[in-house]
Amino acid sequence: MQSTSPFPAVTVIGAIRAVGLFVLLLAVVVGIQWQGDANTGFIANDAAAHYVTGLAVHDWLRGLPGTLGGNPLRFVIDYHAHLPLTGFGLWPPLYHGVLAVWMMVAGTSKASVLLLSGVVAALTGAAVGLAVARQAGWACGVVAGLLMAANPLVQRAAAELMLDLPCALASFLAAWAYAAYLARGSWRLALLFSVCAVAAMLVKYNALALALVPPLCVLILRRWDLLLRPSFYLPAIVVAVMVGPLYLKTHGFVEQGFRFIWGVEYVRLATTYNLASLLEGLTPLAVPFALLGLGRVLWKGGDRGAVSMIEVACASLALAVFLFLLAVPVALQDRYLLPALAALLVLAGCELGRLVQRLRQPAWRALAIAAPVAVAAFAVLPPARQPQDMLAAAVAAMQTELPHANPVILLVADAETEPALIAEIAISEPRRPRAWVIRGARLLGGGGFNNADYQPRFATPADILPEIDRYGVAVVIFQRSTRPDAWGHIGQFATLLEQAPDRFERVFRMEGRAPVDVLRVRGNEGRIPDPAALTELSGPRALMRMVSKAD
Repeated sequence: MQSTSPFPAVTVIGAIRAVGLFVLLLAVVVGIQWQGDANTGFIANDAAAHYVTGLAVHDWLRGLPGTLGGNPLRFVIDYHAHLPLTGFGLWPPLYHGVLAVWMMVAGTSKASVLLLSGVVAALTGAAVGLAVARQAGWACGVVAGLLMAANPLVQRAAAELMLDLPCALASFLAAWAYAAYLARGSWRLALLFSVCAVAAMLVKYNALALALVPPLCVLILRRWDLLLRPSFYLPAIVVAVMVGPLYLKTHGFVEQGFRFIWGVEYVRLATTYNLASLLEGLTPLAVPFALLGLGRVLWKGGDRGAVSMIEVACASLALAVFLFLLAVPVALQDRYLLPALAALLVLAGCELGRLVQRLRQPAWRALAIAAPVAVAAFAVLPPARQPQDMLAAAVAAMQTELPHANPVILLVADAETEPALIAEIAISEPRRPRAWVIRGARLLGGGGFNNADYQPRFATPADILPEIDRYGVAVVIFQRSTRPDAWGHIGQFATLLEQAPDRFERVFRMEGRAPVDVLRVRGNEGRIPDPAALTELSGPRALMRMVSKAD
């Protein structure tokens, strides 16, 4: 092993190598996005909500439409009432702010935001590679960076606009900073860990797993003297002051999203799922190296000089993420494991370096380096194909039919297409927010968080038409669905079209397994929208209650 110091010395050659590694990994990630047709896929589910939330911040910063300097809560309420997909409070704000600034520079297109995801993926891979290079040499560092950037978990995350990659990057940097603190014990490095941890926690709540890193490091190193240092407790104080108020204010939003109830059954499911996801992300060749590295740290962590501090911190991060996901039953998602994956790949890279040092023949050394590179290349071929974007044509047809004086749109679609349509409408609007978008899941149905306890609101299809007229809906985008788990109001609306053919005129159809129709609602073309009623229907209720109490 080359060095026990966690941070690489800053030299011109080192800087050139670091930049070169980032450029290489960015090319790999963007190539994977291009091969997987990520740019032509529609933005759906949480990615759509992240996009619209970042877009709202972008439009606020640019003063669109002339509200910069006004009450931000009222701006968000009005924005969400028009485009009901913002996630303020549901997620911390940092990355949406970064996304907004990126949009101001690079534009608001899907290609632009996917490039941001690619940059974050490449930065994460480069950070992993640099950490390994300091301990095991640049060849092993490049291999580790490639395995991080090209593995299936990162591929899927980089093909969308999600918070897990930036959370993984900030969490890994926090672990790296804590490794430096363990090596040197200075207040400044404790503060650096605090700053990185705060950044990670302001990206996603999953970063709370970082709270387990310091105690796990103490246990692994058997360094009980760390508990007597005042600087050991500095991160807890900084995080409590910087993040605590936000978390206390928004915990109610987050708890609504828990998909499971903690217990023995959840722990069993989560253990099996998370282990399988990590094995997939590590790829078969890296698994034994990662396990060997983790075992070495746990066995020899108390022996001074046996393992480096970056290995200790990474082992602690991997265990912290795994334990956190067993304790917090929010959902089972492989992308939640990205911080652990980065940490385990550092352990694997360091073990690869030890193997290379033991091999005396140059040919064997070359083979030891080439094999993981081949695995990384194989992992991206063929890339996961993204859904083709067929919604843009429907939204374009809708825009041509939307009356200028009455831009009220009703979406009747499934749980994946509905948010994707909102994001597509947001992309298509030159000045936002103009259209009033009504979610069918809000007007015609409803339930708990994410409609977990969904029930249609109306007993018969005939009851729907008065609601459509009540809000003056001018255009309906309707996705037919025959799935057995489809929302009930979708079938009700299909029946309404048969019962009242004189009220709806189809102006566009997108064929497919679930055809999408754009329908003009006859008789509502000249209606004037009622902003108060539409805001009451679609506005963010928690924020509206806050403003109401303040008034």
